Amino acid sequence: ELKSLPVNGQAIQLSEGLRVRIQDSNGMLSLTSLHTVPIERLIKNTENVNYATAPVNSLLDWSDADGLKRIDGAEAFDYSAQGLPYAPRNFPLQYKDEAGFIKGFDKGLYGRIKDDLTMLPSFGFNPNTASDAALMAVLDINRESLQTLKEFMSQMPIISNNQLFALTGRKLTGEDNFFSSPFMEVIVEAGAPKVIYSIRAGLNVVQNEYAPYGVVFWSEE
Repeated sequence: ELKSLPVNGQAIQLSEGLRVRIQDSNGMLSLTSLHTVPIERLIKNTENVNYATAPVNSLLDWSDADGLKRIDGAEAFDYSAQGLPYAPRNFPLQYKDEAGFIKGFDKGLYGRIKDDLTMLPSFGFNPNTASDAALMAVLDINRESLQTLKEFMSQMPIISNNQLFALTGRKLTGEDNFFSSPFMEVIVEAGAPKVIYSIRAGLNVVQNEYAPYGVVFWSEE
């Protein structure tokens, strides 16, 4: 009998052909909070490159209110020069797949990193619910340190900077780390072996006087 669900993105079979995945936003990289250093590391690690300032600065140019171009960034002229029928919104992202239109995130990069990105806010970082890619990006660690950390977390959750430093030589800044956010991404998929229907939702699981939870976003395919 299933009594609880993990919040680390692990797929759980509810019945034949029906699966659910729940991911704590504190284990992801938020496009709302927009801390660019770990996003840049995620891109560098994924693409195996030394520099990833161009897509990150293009993301900032897309999201800010002005038309001033950052070094290696992109504003309206750069999109027009590529023959694209759109320009930066000059406003924060409204939905996650919008990032796929940004110069530098196109040509497949967005598809390779999107599972570690979220439009939900994050309040800190929770290593216990993060993917390998997110751990390496946020903590700036190599594969060897990642394996050491995962072996420890397979036995017990990591709950302090002292533990984290002993395992990886890294510490997290701020005080809101090592626990889950009230915001969760939930993915429900039906169909096997091919998915024929899916729901992706962002939930705020804090109960209020009106509802047991709040829906931040909801999409069906």
